[in-house]
Amino acid sequence: VNKKMILYANNSNNIFNNNDITKGASSPGNCIYNFGTSTAKNTDNIFSGNRISDFSSKGIFDGGSSASCIYSGNEIYQNANQSNNLIGFNPNSATIDGFTFTRNYIHDLKTTTGFIYGIHLTDISSADTGRIINNVISLSETAPTTVYGIYDASVINKKYQIY
Repeated sequence: VNKKMILYANNSNNIFNNNDITKGASSPGNCIYNFGTSTAKNTDNIFSGNRISDFSSKGIFDGGSSASCIYSGNEIYQNANQSNNLIGFNPNSATIDGFTFTRNYIHDLKTTTGFIYGIHLTDISSADTGRIINNVISLSETAPTTVYGIYDASVINKKYQIY
């Protein structure tokens, strides 16, 4: 059984604190998957102090229709090599109305192939801002691979505050 957290449609004002979110018999694709709908956004959720490990794709994935979620003080890592591309945190939709990603520790993402991105900025609403504040990212190659701490693949007119 995979151990993962999925928030779908109209999950708002929740606090997810001090959880171990990791694999069961196999690695989940995404340990935290946050996505709402256009009529039922996930808003003002807080994910803090969680240990997120041994995923096969993304530690935290925001698939859209979310607003003002906070990801703070989480540890995102791998205990063993994976055989896929790995991303620690990935906001990936023009329907994300801002987020804050702060004081997280991303380390030891290990794969035998592909790429490793600590933070992969893919998309966010042009009207809002993504805040990436005071995170620690410590990555090293485990195979001939591409490694980025923070990679911005967003289209133009997306706003991020990174410091």
